[in-house]
Amino acid sequence: LNLFFSPKLHKMEALMMQQMMRQQAMAAEPLAKLRAGKMECKNSPTTPGKFLISPLPEKGQVQIIKDEQGITKLQWKNRISDAVDPGIDVMVFPGDAKFVKCNTGRPDDRVAILQFTSRADRRFFFWLQDKDASEDEALITKINDALGGTAPAAEEGSEPLAPPETPAPPANQAVQMNDLLRVLGLPPQPADQTPAAAAPAQTPAPAAA
Repeated sequence: LNLFFSPKLHKMEALMMQQMMRQQAMAAEPLAKLRAGKMECKNSPTTPGKFLISPLPEKGQVQIIKDEQGITKLQWKNRISDAVDPGIDVMVFPGDAKFVKCNTGRPDDRVAILQFTSRADRRFFFWLQDKDASEDEALITKINDALGGTAPAAEEGSEPLAPPETPAPPANQAVQMNDLLRVLGLPPQPADQTPAAAAPAQTPAPAAA
């Protein structure tokens, strides 16, 4: 058995692998992003049409990317571990979902939702972590532009300076289903399915990690 080893061939394979890794990294560079934590969402046990949402403490980032197949995805990434949550790594087609702020009944809360328009029961809640609330609307617009395929391609080396963070909102905030549907331009549910929400509980929020 004759074995042949070519250092030149080995070097070419290494260069090809490095090129593939660079292309994959460029493909995954976010088209748009904002700092946001995840939230738990539960249906109210007493009031149909109302959700109870609570913030989770991790420092995170909502980002829109195009993968190597050119498919648009919304992801949530932990900013400490740099790991993408596989539970929030979802394909989004133009017109399939909207990212909007929602009303919890507390003016200081900054809660956003990714709501799929094709499936009213598919949604993800987030609490915004940038301290400067005046940038919320601009960042949310960029997320929606990227979801709709109108965002400009991300430029390498254009990472902005990260602003300070905001505290998490209180736990168990109430969100009405019809409020979300109204923002999304969808017809409301019948009145007998959406009774008025009770006042949300004032459970202290976890501290940001």
